[in-house]
Amino acid sequence: MTIQLGSVTTIVVSSANMAKEVLQKHDQPFSARAIPDAMRALNHHEVPMVCLPSIDLQWRNFRNFFTSQMFTSQRLNDQTVRLQKVKDLMTHGLHPRALQV
Repeated sequence: MTIQLGSVTTIVVSSANMAKEVLQKHDQPFSARAIPDAMRALNHHEVPMVCLPSIDLQWRNFRNFFTSQMFTSQRLNDQTVRLQKVKDLMTHGLHPRALQV
């Protein structure tokens, strides 16, 4: 069974047997991300991480980097420091007229 979500046709798996078939035997075609025509038009689909297939080596390298370097507990705990620095920049680093709306 399929349903239409906007312009994307989505397959609905409604039984355990079909889920096993889709997830174990045909996982690669069903796990690939759809690349919109707008991204293909200017070759933007070649660069962004969002559009890389999940089985691609570059995707795995990105995922490994982000999990081991960017999203560590230490980095995530530093969010309060980043927020404070942004507030400092907004109050001291910018010209007063730039803050007027």
